[in-house]
Amino acid sequence: MPKILAIDDKADNLIALSALLRAMIPDCEVSTADSGPKGLDLARSEQPDAILLDIKMPEMDGFEVCERLKAEKQTGAIPVIMLTALKTESSDLVRGLEAGADAYLSKPVDENVLAAQVKTALRIRKAELALRRQNEGLDALVREKTVSLRQSEERVKALLNASSEAAVLMDAAFCIQAINTEAARRLGCPPEECLQTCILDYLPAETAEQSRAKGWEVIQTGRPVCFEDERGGVIYSHRVYPVFNDQQQVVQLALFARDVTEERRHEAERAQLENQLRQAQKMEAVGTLAGGIAHDFNNILSAVLGYTDLALTEVQKGTLLHKNLSEVLFAGNRARDLVGQILSISRPDSQEMRPVPLNSLVKEAMKMLRSTIPSSISFQERVCSRQLVVLADPTQLHQVIVNLATNAKQAMPEQSGSMEVWLDRIVFEDQPGADHPDLVPGPYARLSVSDTGLGIPMDQQEKIFEPYFTTKERGEGTGLGLSVVHGIVKTHQGKIEVSSRPGQGSLFQVYLPLDERGSYREVRPEPAGELPGGSEKILVVDDEDAIVNMVRQYLERLGYRVTARNSSFEALQAFQATPNAFDAVVTDMTMPDLTGVQLAREILKIRPELPVILCTGYSDSVSEDSSRQQGLAKYLKKPINREELAFSVRQVLDGTLP
Repeated sequence: MPKILAIDDKADNLIALSALLRAMIPDCEVSTADSGPKGLDLARSEQPDAILLDIKMPEMDGFEVCERLKAEKQTGAIPVIMLTALKTESSDLVRGLEAGADAYLSKPVDENVLAAQVKTALRIRKAELALRRQNEGLDALVREKTVSLRQSEERVKALLNASSEAAVLMDAAFCIQAINTEAARRLGCPPEECLQTCILDYLPAETAEQSRAKGWEVIQTGRPVCFEDERGGVIYSHRVYPVFNDQQQVVQLALFARDVTEERRHEAERAQLENQLRQAQKMEAVGTLAGGIAHDFNNILSAVLGYTDLALTEVQKGTLLHKNLSEVLFAGNRARDLVGQILSISRPDSQEMRPVPLNSLVKEAMKMLRSTIPSSISFQERVCSRQLVVLADPTQLHQVIVNLATNAKQAMPEQSGSMEVWLDRIVFEDQPGADHPDLVPGPYARLSVSDTGLGIPMDQQEKIFEPYFTTKERGEGTGLGLSVVHGIVKTHQGKIEVSSRPGQGSLFQVYLPLDERGSYREVRPEPAGELPGGSEKILVVDDEDAIVNMVRQYLERLGYRVTARNSSFEALQAFQATPNAFDAVVTDMTMPDLTGVQLAREILKIRPELPVILCTGYSDSVSEDSSRQQGLAKYLKKPINREELAFSVRQVLDGTLP
């Protein structure tokens, strides 16, 4: 029964962690300690197979506990998994690994990742204990054999045959003095016929030369050596020990060899699992980094896009200034899309699913892309006439189409060649078969994008969907495009396939399950025309002066009376002073003192009917659904769009939210 020790100063965490471990590993025994010193004492006395260690603890933090565990002989080999809060500084990670931690996980810990990591640690511990016992047994066996050799030739033979490994006793010239049955079997002759023959004569030339060199090393140094060799797909591990006479001279060599092929296979599998875990941790780090920068970056983009939008309303169309400002707006939107691409990797479950007519979506995307495709590239578009509806996030599907088409364009040297984009319907009747093992039977929309570009080498085709992997020259791509496409397609229950040969171009095919449960009628929105306004009093809160001033200008131009605050605490004081003076509140999410949700909660305690609009650049603690559950009227993502803000404010004031 594996034993696991959990060390955490919070009793609730220990209870939850114990329950989780018992659920994941039913036959495990879990011990707990609520402080570092107690954890050290339990580790020494109970000798657990793995330790889960919290970092932030009073009296003695996790780093010191880990260092002490690794410094002591009796606990140094126990795997330690360190747990810490979500936002982890890289210095903490480095410090934890330098302290000797075998793994480093961020809270809240994904149950599957924790399960895999704990099970890996238990397997490592089990293998280490088995190896230690084996080595101790072998060392004892060698000592016994050395003594026996000095006493009797018959006893030497008996001891050699007692080992399941191949065992040979040789003199300094590599002539066999004694050999057990297993060693003779491997050499291919009866034991008695092997005596007084040179063991090197039975070995392949390369192995014989290696064995000769290792034997002379033992004779010259008086220290045992270990080495491995592979013959016919079998890996042998050899250990050569010196046998001394009374003058402490090496007069004989004791050789032990065993088949370690299966062990090396298990080690390779373990290394592969550890690599997968490191990849999962790397992707988790990418997601954490993306979330960390998104809020601040979207605030900056809100200011850039917002003030540019305001300036455009004051500039006459057709002028050079209007054109230059439009270019600024276009570049800002590209930056906003790049943030969206990064976030789609870190949070692939954030899409808003609804029935989407894929035919019109492909046509609209291609219409936008035509202006970016050089005339030297022949372009063909074929979209089937039958309406193909998929349950999807239209923004993310648009991103898939654009990324695949852009990738095809960039794959063609000197911007010449041909590109085809077509959309059709395909039905898998019973089983999709070996070519499509991940797809269930049923109707699918198939989006195909082909090019006559350079193609992709076979050894790179498995890597093209990895983040930051690119075959393009420096400066021609971020390496995110295809990884974003792959993530979006997978979350839409679809599949993407690539077929390519160097010099013959590439074909990407995306399969998305069709939604054919009922008829669908596409409703195109009417042009917005003049933005709706009003004369109500609005409280605007954002800790960024640039953002709060921009939103104030947006709303004041629409006729609203605006009270702006760059502090959530000051905004709450202003509201508490005159709670009936405001008709709506527009607040940022991430702010010092009080977050947007906390501010809204205090406001709604006083006026539960007051509409509150929450704006956020990124938050892993609140979503559109959770904000509505907490009584907020509307959830807007930054960068803030002038039209969306205008309609949202009017909707919450009029009570006409969909």
